[in-house]
Amino acid sequence: MLLNRLRGGTRQSLGNSKAVAKRVLAHPELLPELLEAFDSQDRVLISRAADALEFVASAQPHLIHPYKRFVLDMLARFEYWEVREHVCLMLPLLPLTAEERREAFETVGQWLCSKSSIVRTFSLQTMYDLAQMDSSLLDEAMLHLEHALTHGTPAMRARARILLGVKRPSRAAR
Repeated sequence: MLLNRLRGGTRQSLGNSKAVAKRVLAHPELLPELLEAFDSQDRVLISRAADALEFVASAQPHLIHPYKRFVLDMLARFEYWEVREHVCLMLPLLPLTAEERREAFETVGQWLCSKSSIVRTFSLQTMYDLAQMDSSLLDEAMLHLEHALTHGTPAMRARARILLGVKRPSRAAR
């Protein structure tokens, strides 16, 4: 029943994902039903389920803590940009061990070469967020941020400036 509300349309539309997320937030016992979407071959369903799951995670992170391994497994399982962007936003909300943080950091680091600018930008943010929790990741995260300042997409450059606290030069100075 819950998943039927996520079906149909195109990957670019979110459909009823926010309504489904709000229903899961009101009834957390429905979370396993939402996770069933990831066993589907329906990319639209999977994309919308990822959006709904990330909305739930952002609102009440503790609800996804029992599903930490599931979210970590999504790192390798899905190549869809629509899923990867949401996974990036969920990772820093999870109570990760040092080893799991390193695994997640390395995986999203590989996504810096993604065709999707959104995935590359969210990967950069996630690497920064994970490094804020684990100082052993900080130097590598800073190298990626500094590289993004000059070699990233416009979105990556903007995100790197924000995260590094770099002021953008005025037009007169350019």
